[in-house]
Amino acid sequence: MSTIFFFLLLLSSFSGRDARLHQNVALIESAPYHVGAIPVNPGDSLTAAGARVLIGKAAKEKLVSLQLQNLTEPIPKELWELTQLDTLDLTGYTLHNLSESLGSLKNLKVLILSGTSLTALPNSFGRLAKLESLDFSNSHRIPEFPKSAAALTKLTYINLNFLDATDPNSETYTLPASIGNLKSVQEIEMVKGSVGALPESFGDLENLQILHCGKAFSLARLPNSFGRLKNLRFFNCYLSDIKTLPDNFGDLQNLRNLSLGSDNITSLPPSFMRLHLDSLDLHGCSFTSLPDNFGELHVKYLDLSNTLLTALPDNFGNLESLEELNISKSQLEKLPESFGRLKNLKILQLYNNKIKELPAGFNQLKRLEHLELHVNQFRSVPASLAGLINLKYLDLGNNNISALPSFFADYQQLEYLSLFNNNFGVFPPVLEQLKGLKTVDFRKNQLTATPAGLAKMGNLKNCWLEGNKIKNLAKQYQKADED
Repeated sequence: MSTIFFFLLLLSSFSGRDARLHQNVALIESAPYHVGAIPVNPGDSLTAAGARVLIGKAAKEKLVSLQLQNLTEPIPKELWELTQLDTLDLTGYTLHNLSESLGSLKNLKVLILSGTSLTALPNSFGRLAKLESLDFSNSHRIPEFPKSAAALTKLTYINLNFLDATDPNSETYTLPASIGNLKSVQEIEMVKGSVGALPESFGDLENLQILHCGKAFSLARLPNSFGRLKNLRFFNCYLSDIKTLPDNFGDLQNLRNLSLGSDNITSLPPSFMRLHLDSLDLHGCSFTSLPDNFGELHVKYLDLSNTLLTALPDNFGNLESLEELNISKSQLEKLPESFGRLKNLKILQLYNNKIKELPAGFNQLKRLEHLELHVNQFRSVPASLAGLINLKYLDLGNNNISALPSFFADYQQLEYLSLFNNNFGVFPPVLEQLKGLKTVDFRKNQLTATPAGLAKMGNLKNCWLEGNKIKNLAKQYQKADED
């Protein structure tokens, strides 16, 4: 996978309105806590008396941010008089409920309830009209949300990361159905938690745009209502226990970035092909084949690496929007004839497969700039690589190639070439014609002397020759560790 390209896609998808969502995360991470003369260290217990001292200091200095971590006694009533607060951190609060007076904090924007065991939130929760961010990370349960929570029109971000089930007889639990009352929420993080399922009411989160469930190993299924999340744009459930997707998954017409990488997923519902995606990550899925109509999908970035695929459907070339494709570390033996119709493809990773030849139409990929074909079964350079004049990066390492064809002279844009671990007895003279070439990896071949032609390659910065039969190889031709 090209991490840089995928990252740029994510950045573009989070521009404008999405960028404001992530400002809520910054509020939680960078809020300036003023705790006066009493230090509050992680793990230290805080009594009601100690809390009153901190509350008094906040009142006197008119502080807008207050941290009362690991409070083991009821919250002093004086807290609810601090109506100027915009950030309140009650991490580790050991009691199971909050006072109805919570609603008096009319200016509160950030409420941190990390590591708590609350059973329910008070009805007055719905009066926190300015609340933007809610943090329940590392908690033992998620409390019931009152119906009044539907009035929180500015609440856009909820952190449910690292949830920990309290029931010793169960490793998972379900989020409360009342989470559907949070109509305004636009982003939920639920990474590495022990949530086993999402309630049917989850589909009521009509404004949800971003859902992170990466490494939520216990998440085994999505509710049938999931297809109702019409505004969902980003969904990551990488390394979850999800085995199948709801039949209406294709109704997510605003979904743009999707990561489903998991060896539990073996098939996709027919509706899936109706999606219009910028990026789709299916790496690690246990596919042995793709649906016959896979070519109907609209996608720009596609990761099918680390799968069990031995072939691609005949209509794979219909993915005309595709710009980057990774099918590395799979079982591919050949590509379909339609592959050459991927006219917008710029980055292609096919390494670690069993490919012996490329289809004739491969030379129609005129926009291709980055091609990785190493660790396959090529005995010669495929003739269909001719004409790919925009190539800048080409890796043919770990094959059984012994010569380069004359059309390599057309690769004037090429900057990086790897012929690592092949069977070259001489350094190909055609490379001397490539004026833009900066790096050549020629390690582990059969050269007996340093190529004389290297002196003619004025722009060449790196030429690695270790593992040949050259005696007393100069240091300049040895690959440095940092490279």
